[in-house]
Amino acid sequence: MDEGVKVNLLLVDDKPDNLLALEAVLDSLDCDILKANSGSKALEILETNDVALILLDVQMPIMDGFETARRIKEKFPEKNAPIIFMSAVYTQDPYIQQGYEVGGLDYIPKPFDPGLLKEKVRIYTEVYKQSHIRPLLEKQLGETAVKYKLLLDNIPDLVCMTTVDETITFLNKTIESYTGYKQEEWIGISFSAFLHDDDILHFKKNFEKALMDRHHYIFKVRILTKSRKYIPVEAYLNPISDDSRMDGAILIARDLSGKILMRDGAGRKRNGKGKKSASDDWVTTHF
Repeated sequence: MDEGVKVNLLLVDDKPDNLLALEAVLDSLDCDILKANSGSKALEILETNDVALILLDVQMPIMDGFETARRIKEKFPEKNAPIIFMSAVYTQDPYIQQGYEVGGLDYIPKPFDPGLLKEKVRIYTEVYKQSHIRPLLEKQLGETAVKYKLLLDNIPDLVCMTTVDETITFLNKTIESYTGYKQEEWIGISFSAFLHDDDILHFKKNFEKALMDRHHYIFKVRILTKSRKYIPVEAYLNPISDDSRMDGAILIARDLSGKILMRDGAGRKRNGKGKKSASDDWVTTHF
């Protein structure tokens, strides 16, 4: 869960060898390890860093682990960083109780079991990701999604996503100005259901070729409007795939009706010499 998201671990011990031993055990957990050789150094690190967990030695000179924990909780209550005490000496119940009273959540005696320590740290970091990192990422993703939706809804082209069987899974709001249909009226329906009968086979062939060749295709079709007319569009169809599977396609359609002459009263579009124009196939038509 939340793979690739690193969190900070703070190791606090006045003995360099102990810090190196802890780091060697925890190095494979994909965490950034911060080290402090005193309680005051730990407080200094916490001034500028959030941490998922603090491994705190009890027996340190000047400021022991209990006092360090008390000051951490007092100075940085908003961080709410869990603390695991470690000690080779203070392992009796009164000291363990004191550790809990100053904010510790766990107590590990030295020498420690590397496998047990690693598993406890892994659990604490996963809990931290769930409660801190994941909500932040979801919020950021949500804000990004809103921006992209706003962007897509304000471009003049129709943007559509489909599954491999042409079922529409997404449409931008441009569909409403193109056709008069609401976005939700197209979701879950095959794209070809909204095409002129003469264009369905043409569309399906291009769709199948795009997925088979994993290559984009550009072609013209006519899209049904709610007023029972058709508008001509130029469609750009691009498959969505990874190395192992095909997920569907993105279709971008541009309205061509503004570039085409209206039919004359006889129902035929003609050029200046009275002949049928080459673009006659792409004129707005009625049922």
